Amino acid sequence: MLIVIPTYRRNAALKWVLQSLVQCRTESIPEPIRVLVVNNYPPARQEIAAIVAEFSCEKRIEWNILYREETLPPVENWYSAIFATASPNEVVFINSDDDPFMPWSLESRFAEIERLGADMLLAQIDSELFFYKGATRVYQTPELTHTEQCGAGLLGMEDVFSYTPAHLSNHCYRNSKGFRAGYDKGMSWCNAQDWLDSHNRTIFITLYLPFAILLSGGSVAGLQTPCTIRGRDTEEIVAAPYGVPSWNHGFIHLCALGVLGNPELGDIQELDRIRVQYRQEFTRWFLTCMWDSRVERSVLFETMRRVKFPIWRLLSAKTLAGIRPLLGEWMHLRGARLKRDCERNGIPTDAFMKQLARRQNR
Repeated sequence: MLIVIPTYRRNAALKWVLQSLVQCRTESIPEPIRVLVVNNYPPARQEIAAIVAEFSCEKRIEWNILYREETLPPVENWYSAIFATASPNEVVFINSDDDPFMPWSLESRFAEIERLGADMLLAQIDSELFFYKGATRVYQTPELTHTEQCGAGLLGMEDVFSYTPAHLSNHCYRNSKGFRAGYDKGMSWCNAQDWLDSHNRTIFITLYLPFAILLSGGSVAGLQTPCTIRGRDTEEIVAAPYGVPSWNHGFIHLCALGVLGNPELGDIQELDRIRVQYRQEFTRWFLTCMWDSRVERSVLFETMRRVKFPIWRLLSAKTLAGIRPLLGEWMHLRGARLKRDCERNGIPTDAFMKQLARRQNR
């Protein structure tokens, strides 16, 4: 079993993700457990080595680090690490550097993907966790749910979206022909948007991948149990334009609409509700796309043309919702409520990790 944890400049949070990993139960996993931390920020080489060394006493796990000589685009960084390291048919977890594991995360997902022989397994995401003050404190909203253990089952097209497939840390794969064929198909959909840069056209491969696996003849399973916590760095949110690091929230949903309208997916009615939601997201964020320096206007309008986004949809009250993030940006109020809530309701991160370790899957 292989656990791949890509990291890029989130060293403070990474430490706690590894802490949650070593707190996971592994007694019922009948094979060696390998962890590969993929450092995609070369200047952090020594710091990453020191963080991983803190956990080297956990002898049930084989610890490895892959140091990139130069920073790669996220998707290339993630999947090249898997394809270069995983054995044939090996179970592979991939997890972000700010998303803690639930104590049952590894055992539950490993057991179900093995039982079903699936090429991919999705679970559920539990709440949101905000790291702040250099990840020494955390604020959680809402509190962790108490979800009973549920068995997994194979999913159809209509089921996938209810498992938050876009979330990287929700992905568990078998390094099988079905998984690889699905990845190649998903990437071909992304790369068909050749007017976009590599980042914007591929970053949502996580959303498309389960659909691509199914259309390639593979199988995707779903587990109703929450297995990871959605972690975010408060300082990163506050510093990023419109509170979203790396991309514009509205524009990336417009790009996704293009992929969801390609010839292989366009006629699948089960995806219509996703298309509706993504059109609404783009509409709400349209005004930010016009002002965000990360979105070239020529590329924005070309994408709208290629996606065949109806201009009339922008003549709605939803478009006016974009005024709020614009005002927050211009008045330097980005993340003000979040920072207040963190100060009022946060707890030390080590205390949270102890609480997490005591939790049972009920």
